[in-house]
Amino acid sequence: MSQQISFEEFVKYGVPEEAPGLGQGPGLGQEQPAGIPSFQPKEGSKLSLILVDMLKAAWRKPGKPQRRELASGLRIELILGLEGVLRMQISREKVYPADKEWETIAEHWPQAWDWPMEGGHGIAVPLRAQEMFTAKGRRYLRGEWPV
Repeated sequence: MSQQISFEEFVKYGVPEEAPGLGQGPGLGQEQPAGIPSFQPKEGSKLSLILVDMLKAAWRKPGKPQRRELASGLRIELILGLEGVLRMQISREKVYPADKEWETIAEHWPQAWDWPMEGGHGIAVPLRAQEMFTAKGRRYLRGEWPV
Protein backbone atom coordinates (compact mmCIF):
# COMPACT_ATOMS: atom_id res chain seq x y z
CA MET A 1 0.00 0.00 0.00
CA SER A 2 1.46 3.36 -1.00
CA GLN A 3 1.80 6.28 1.36
CA GLN A 4 -0.68 9.11 0.73
CA ILE A 5 0.10 12.79 1.32
CA SER A 6 -1.88 15.99 0.91
CA PHE A 7 -1.21 18.47 -1.91
CA GLU A 8 0.05 21.03 0.61
CA GLU A 9 2.56 18.51 2.01
CA PHE A 10 3.49 17.56 -1.54
CA VAL A 11 4.28 21.17 -2.47
CA LYS A 12 6.13 21.84 0.79
CA TYR A 13 8.04 18.57 1.27
CA GLY A 14 7.78 16.62 -1.98
CA VAL A 15 6.76 13.00 -2.14
CA PRO A 16 8.13 10.21 0.07
CA GLU A 17 11.23 8.48 -1.28
CA GLU A 18 9.29 5.22 -1.58
CA ALA A 19 6.65 6.81 -3.83
CA PRO A 20 5.47 4.29 -6.43
CA GLY A 21 6.60 4.94 -9.97
CA LEU A 22 9.62 7.10 -9.20
CA GLY A 23 12.76 5.84 -10.84
CA GLN A 24 11.01 3.56 -13.32
CA GLY A 25 12.47 3.49 -16.78
CA PRO A 26 15.84 4.96 -17.73
CA GLY A 27 17.25 7.18 -15.02
CA LEU A 28 19.33 10.30 -15.27
CA GLY A 29 22.50 9.66 -17.22
CA GLN A 30 21.11 6.48 -18.80
CA GLU A 31 20.45 6.21 -22.50
CA GLN A 32 16.90 7.02 -23.60
CA PRO A 33 15.07 4.83 -26.11
CA ALA A 34 14.93 6.40 -29.57
CA GLY A 35 12.31 9.14 -29.90
CA ILE A 36 11.94 9.85 -26.16
CA PRO A 37 13.30 13.23 -25.10
CA SER A 38 15.91 13.17 -22.34
CA PHE A 39 13.81 14.84 -19.65
CA GLN A 40 15.77 16.37 -16.78
CA PRO A 41 14.03 17.18 -13.49
CA LYS A 42 14.43 20.52 -11.79
CA GLU A 43 17.08 20.14 -9.12
CA GLY A 44 15.67 19.20 -5.72
CA SER A 45 12.09 18.82 -6.99
CA LYS A 46 10.32 15.55 -6.33
CA LEU A 47 7.31 16.82 -8.27
CA SER A 48 9.64 17.25 -11.24
CA LEU A 49 10.81 13.62 -10.82
CA ILE A 50 7.19 12.45 -10.95
CA LEU A 51 6.60 14.52 -14.09
CA VAL A 52 9.73 13.04 -15.72
CA ASP A 53 8.42 9.52 -15.11
CA MET A 54 4.98 10.47 -16.41
CA LEU A 55 6.42 12.14 -19.53
CA LYS A 56 8.66 9.16 -20.32
CA ALA A 57 5.68 6.82 -19.92
CA ALA A 58 3.57 9.08 -22.15
CA TRP A 59 6.24 8.94 -24.88
CA ARG A 60 6.52 5.15 -24.58
CA LYS A 61 2.73 4.74 -24.85
CA PRO A 62 1.23 7.52 -27.01
CA GLY A 63 -2.53 7.87 -26.63
CA LYS A 64 -2.57 6.24 -23.19
CA PRO A 65 -3.23 8.56 -20.22
CA GLN A 66 -0.58 8.62 -17.49
CA ARG A 67 -2.16 9.37 -14.08
CA ARG A 68 -0.94 10.15 -10.58
CA GLU A 69 -3.29 10.95 -7.73
CA LEU A 70 -2.37 12.65 -4.46
CA ALA A 71 -4.01 12.01 -1.09
CA SER A 72 -5.65 15.43 -1.24
CA GLY A 73 -7.61 14.25 -4.27
CA LEU A 74 -5.61 16.15 -6.90
CA ARG A 75 -5.07 13.99 -9.97
CA ILE A 76 -2.45 14.80 -12.62
CA GLU A 77 -2.88 13.31 -16.09
CA LEU A 78 -0.59 13.55 -19.12
CA ILE A 79 -1.52 12.26 -22.55
CA LEU A 80 0.70 12.37 -25.63
CA GLY A 81 -1.76 12.45 -28.49
CA LEU A 82 -1.01 10.55 -31.67
CA GLU A 83 -1.29 13.86 -33.53
CA GLY A 84 1.79 15.29 -31.73
CA VAL A 85 -0.01 17.23 -29.00
CA LEU A 86 0.75 16.88 -25.29
CA ARG A 87 -2.24 17.35 -22.98
CA MET A 88 -2.13 17.90 -19.25
CA GLN A 89 -5.17 17.93 -17.06
CA ILE A 90 -5.50 18.17 -13.33
CA SER A 91 -8.70 17.35 -11.52
CA ARG A 92 -10.51 17.03 -8.21
CA GLU A 93 -13.78 15.49 -7.08
CA LYS A 94 -16.63 18.05 -6.95
CA VAL A 95 -14.42 21.21 -7.00
CA TYR A 96 -12.05 22.67 -9.56
CA PRO A 97 -8.33 22.56 -8.77
CA ALA A 98 -6.86 25.92 -7.77
CA ASP A 99 -4.93 27.94 -10.36
CA LYS A 100 -1.99 27.74 -7.92
CA GLU A 101 -1.92 23.94 -8.34
CA TRP A 102 -1.52 24.34 -12.12
CA GLU A 103 1.14 27.02 -11.58
CA THR A 104 3.07 24.78 -9.17
CA ILE A 105 3.19 22.00 -11.75
CA ALA A 106 4.37 24.50 -14.40
CA GLU A 107 7.12 25.76 -12.04
CA HIS A 108 8.41 22.19 -11.54
CA TRP A 109 8.12 21.16 -15.21
CA PRO A 110 11.24 19.23 -16.35
CA GLN A 111 13.56 20.31 -19.16
CA ALA A 112 14.34 18.28 -22.27
CA TRP A 113 17.59 19.69 -23.66
CA ASP A 114 17.66 17.33 -26.64
CA TRP A 115 14.17 18.45 -27.72
CA PRO A 116 14.53 21.81 -29.51
CA MET A 117 11.60 24.17 -29.49
CA GLU A 118 10.98 27.75 -30.48
CA GLY A 119 12.69 30.09 -28.01
CA GLY A 120 14.76 27.41 -26.26
CA HIS A 121 14.78 23.74 -25.40
CA GLY A 122 12.26 21.50 -23.78
CA ILE A 123 8.52 21.23 -23.75
CA ALA A 124 6.99 24.25 -22.08
CA VAL A 125 3.73 23.91 -20.20
CA PRO A 126 1.24 26.80 -20.47
CA LEU A 127 1.27 28.93 -17.33
CA ARG A 128 -2.54 28.87 -17.18
CA ALA A 129 -5.02 26.12 -17.96
CA GLN A 130 -6.80 26.67 -21.27
CA GLU A 131 -10.04 24.87 -20.50
CA MET A 132 -12.31 23.95 -17.57
CA PHE A 133 -14.77 21.06 -17.75
CA THR A 134 -16.63 18.47 -15.69
CA ALA A 135 -16.74 14.71 -16.28
CA LYS A 136 -17.96 11.87 -14.06
CA GLY A 137 -18.12 14.06 -10.95
CA ARG A 138 -14.58 15.43 -11.36
CA ARG A 139 -13.71 19.05 -12.18
CA TYR A 140 -10.83 19.49 -14.63
CA LEU A 141 -8.37 22.13 -15.76
CA ARG A 142 -6.77 21.20 -19.07
CA GLY A 143 -4.13 22.56 -21.38
CA GLU A 144 -2.51 21.25 -24.55
CA TRP A 145 0.43 22.24 -26.68
CA PRO A 146 2.33 20.85 -29.69
CA VAL A 147 5.49 18.82 -29.18
